Amino acid sequence: MIKSYTVTATDLYWLIISVTFLIASVLCSCCWYAKRQHTSFKTALLVLWNDGIVDGFKCGGRSFLPTVKTAASVTWSYTKRLALAFLEYIKPPPPKHVFAPGLYQEIFEIAQDYAYAGFQPVIKAIYTPLPSYLYVSFYTKSAISEELAAEITWHIEAKFQEYQDIYGLCFDSTAIPYVLNNYYELRLYYVEHPAEYTFYRTVCRQAMLLRAAPEFRPLLESDVPPSTDLVLGYRYESWRDSGQIVPIVWDMGTAPFALISGPTGAGKSVYLKSLIEQLLLSGAEITICDFKGYGDLRGFVKNYAEGKDCDAALMAFCDAFERDREAGRRRETRKVLVFDELNSFMLSKSKREADEVIRRISSLVFLSRAYGYNIIWSGQRFGVDVVPSSIRDQFNVKVYLGSSISVQAATMLFPNSEIDKSVRLPPYCGYISTPKTDCDVLITPKLDIPALNRRLKTLGNANS
Repeated sequence: MIKSYTVTATDLYWLIISVTFLIASVLCSCCWYAKRQHTSFKTALLVLWNDGIVDGFKCGGRSFLPTVKTAASVTWSYTKRLALAFLEYIKPPPPKHVFAPGLYQEIFEIAQDYAYAGFQPVIKAIYTPLPSYLYVSFYTKSAISEELAAEITWHIEAKFQEYQDIYGLCFDSTAIPYVLNNYYELRLYYVEHPAEYTFYRTVCRQAMLLRAAPEFRPLLESDVPPSTDLVLGYRYESWRDSGQIVPIVWDMGTAPFALISGPTGAGKSVYLKSLIEQLLLSGAEITICDFKGYGDLRGFVKNYAEGKDCDAALMAFCDAFERDREAGRRRETRKVLVFDELNSFMLSKSKREADEVIRRISSLVFLSRAYGYNIIWSGQRFGVDVVPSSIRDQFNVKVYLGSSISVQAATMLFPNSEIDKSVRLPPYCGYISTPKTDCDVLITPKLDIPALNRRLKTLGNANS
């Protein structure tokens, strides 16, 4: 039950500070009085007790009394606030309005017009403390379309509003329907008292997400709360089972390298853009190597290369690392290499050229963690013909985007996990492994790509 009288963390902090100040003032005042009057500390405490507690600080002859009185008054103000909040908490909640039987009958008649004759509709009111709701469910003979579901919901909401008008009620309400084939369910949440409103809105939002199965509605960008962390995605099971949005955070200090894999069209470029946006917001210095040069990542950062220019950009990044390593200098702002289509880049090299690239990259991968350097590689696959397994194993974060994963990709990226290859994931989902989990299913938000591109260009111009 949410109460109108609440206590914040700041109140608790100030209570602790005020209690500490009261104790310190009592000790210091008694020590000062004992030294000045050439008496014992025990005698000073008795004087404080008699003049302060017994006489109520009415005696002005003791110079230490005002300080203790001030500390006691501050402590009492916060103690009183906590006491009032506790009394408010244990106070019984206000009574709920009990609906008249006529409302049940009228909603039952509405549901019967659509329900399958073999099953009776279920109509009931759930009088939970927060929030209460009307529950309606029934089966139809054929599948329910979106238009039909909206029509049923409208009729029930209208009847609920009509009931309020008759009884002079003014409830804020939200109808949340759920449709699956020929099954219809509606929860009409309502709030009676102002103190319930905040929690009512939260429950309604969670119920909407819970009813929005990912097969029918993906995780939207507007659903995701803002975060200062570098978020790789969100846990699919939490979203699917309860509508909760649980982020998967990337700590680049402990896991400096990431592999992004997936087939063509799986959304790797958009995923990279979302990571680049978060990195730019954190102030990181980014070098982008876009080997195929489709232009998806062009124009966002100053250090950008495509095609044959990727060789020089990669070597410049490695040279910067070598200079910092030789000087023993750790970067205050992270320096990140984003290499898109690394597999195509490596396969375009001769064996001698590829060996030289691997030699430079090896030093970077094995030693750069302590100097603030990070790498994000993206490609369709990362077999041993592209990257040696000794280097690939140093990448602590691995993300595979796509509705299905091949045996080869699962073995390469998640060798310690048993993935059911027959399961097809919903859109915007994939697999991820981090230092904390061997393999998990993630869901990424459905992004507004033109808006994302505009934000990236603005950030790139600001950081250039």
